[in-house]
Amino acid sequence: MSKWEYKVIDSVILKEKKIISSTESMESFEIFLNKLGKEGWEIIDLEFEKIGNDVGSFYGLAKRKIG
Repeated sequence: MSKWEYKVIDSVILKEKKIISSTESMESFEIFLNKLGKEGWEIIDLEFEKIGNDVGSFYGLAKRKIG
């Protein structure tokens, strides 16, 4: 049986930790998501409000196998 770990993705938290900027572009957001993918994370839910060319606010959930 597979074991999983989960990560909450929240724009407010990521901006506070300076992982992404407060005016993140879609291209930069894709770079962030690709980085998660390289670390083994799979996005299983993602909701966001796009504001013009900026991502705006978003939240979601990612998972990856343990071990």
